[in-house]
Amino acid sequence: EPEWKWIRRQQIAAKALKVGEAMPQLALPPIEDAGPGAPNGDSGRTTEDWINKFWDDAGLVSDEMLQQIYARILAQESIAPGSCSMRTLLALRYLDHKTANLFAMIAPYVMSDAWIPNDTNLQTTFGITYGQIFELDDAGLVDSYSLTTTTFEGDPSIVRWGGRALRLNNAAGLTVPAYLLKRAGCELAKVAQVDRNPAYFFRVANWLKSKRANLEMAWTEDPPVNEALQWMPVPPDAPG
Repeated sequence: EPEWKWIRRQQIAAKALKVGEAMPQLALPPIEDAGPGAPNGDSGRTTEDWINKFWDDAGLVSDEMLQQIYARILAQESIAPGSCSMRTLLALRYLDHKTANLFAMIAPYVMSDAWIPNDTNLQTTFGITYGQIFELDDAGLVDSYSLTTTTFEGDPSIVRWGGRALRLNNAAGLTVPAYLLKRAGCELAKVAQVDRNPAYFFRVANWLKSKRANLEMAWTEDPPVNEALQWMPVPPDAPG
């Protein structure tokens, strides 16, 4: 086997160790209902087939951004075995730098690692275009069909966004237009390292509020270790 494959694997393994040291084991304490969307791992364990496939593909990756994605996938898989599917590895194999960068641009707008609000005002304000969604559909990451929706089933329901969360009361049965991430997109969103604009979080909260008059909501963020969640009212207008 060529030495360059071994070198690339070592580079990704080293990056994964650094990522694993910095990656939080849990984003927020478990909450009764995680809301609509993100799938779980298939089996709770990493199979030999997955390991062989991962390292076979990793040895082909020279691009720095793509190596970082592989490293984060590996770190996440080591923390939560079974969290990355073979389908995601297949999507990664054909991911190029341009598409990876595009997904990084979209990732800050993904809610619960699973869906992007389909709202013209939100998209215009934060620079999300249908062309971007369509390209990510072609890469097997996002469903670009404009009539898809996501439905809240629990009461309360929880919408996660990075280290923050919305708690929705009276949300059961509420359906909103959304672009849904495909399996590979959901799993990549979980490990994506992105800069987040708090104004977007509150704008989405108020957008959801506009969909049902009696919807009640509060928000929280990651508390310091050993401290309880502090739920706060959502401001009527997005800050900033």
